[in-house]
This record gives sequence, structure tokens and C-alpha cells, in this order.
Amino acid sequence: MCQYCGGITFHDRACPFYEPEETGLYCAECGEPILKEDEYVKIGKKEYHKECLTVDSLLKIFSVEVEAWED
Repeated sequence: MCQYCGGITFHDRACPFYEPEETGLYCAECGEPILKEDEYVKIGKKEYHKECLTVDSLLKIFSVEVEAWED
């Protein structure tokens, strides 16, 4: 039994011994692993952490050109 969280075959997320489980997927934006508790988005054949996606990164992924108005 864990002395911190009381878990027998697992550790609570707040426990210092808790190790998040990896999925084998990696974020195409930041390169970090996507963990089982992460929210992620699949676009085409790539996966992204939800929090890594910004308007700018989405425009880049979908090859949208941004233009500025010039007088």
C-alpha cells in the first residue's frame, strides 16, 4: 500500500509516485508524448494536444494563407 495515497495497485493522480500512462502517440506541434489523460485532436494522420493548437497553428496545418489589407 502506498504511504502517500493509499493505493494498492495504482497511485492517485495527486500522489508523488503517480506516473501518467503514455499512449505511444506524440504531438505533431510540440513533440511531447500524448498521455492517457490528455485531450488530443487527430487531424489527418497526425495527433495534437488540444492545448497546443492555436489559430495560427491551425491555419498553418490547413495551408491557409493570411493576408493583410494594403492601401
